[in-house]
Amino acid sequence: MHDPSSQPSPSSPSTDAPEAMPKEVIFDREFAAYGTGLTAIERDPAVSNLLMEILGEWAYPVSALIGARVTTLDLSPDRANGLVAKGVELMFALSGQSYVEIVTYAGPGEVQYCGWLMAGKRILITDEIINDFSVIEVILADGTQVRHQYVSGFGYEPVPGMDAVPLYASRRVRMRHRL
Repeated sequence: MHDPSSQPSPSSPSTDAPEAMPKEVIFDREFAAYGTGLTAIERDPAVSNLLMEILGEWAYPVSALIGARVTTLDLSPDRANGLVAKGVELMFALSGQSYVEIVTYAGPGEVQYCGWLMAGKRILITDEIINDFSVIEVILADGTQVRHQYVSGFGYEPVPGMDAVPLYASRRVRMRHRL
């Protein structure tokens, strides 16, 4: 028999802390439009120059910038207490490509490559921190979840062996570590 007194009443406060929900990444601006909506950070010539290097390194067509979407986020919660260098990350969803590229912006002319993600149906920033940066979950079109984390010296990349990382992405991880 069910004892209703063993259940908390709907009006009584819960003692369990609410579970944090991942934050979904929204690419809310078009990079190539280079006008309304883009921030001064995104218009910095150093960002454009680094993007051109990324296009060359990974053999993207220049047309990938046409229609590319961008968003700016802080992927390192430790910046507030000075444990990680200042800056924010810019994420670029390149048009018609299988990857999202990440650039860290630390100030005018101060940019560096911060890795890549597999492009997916959804990109979620989790509360989990590894190597001073948030872990990112990408949900692919087929529902597969792929974990991406920051690796010192390489930036963000999928974690092979942790998830079902498609072969094309595993090859890119190996290539990046050989450079």
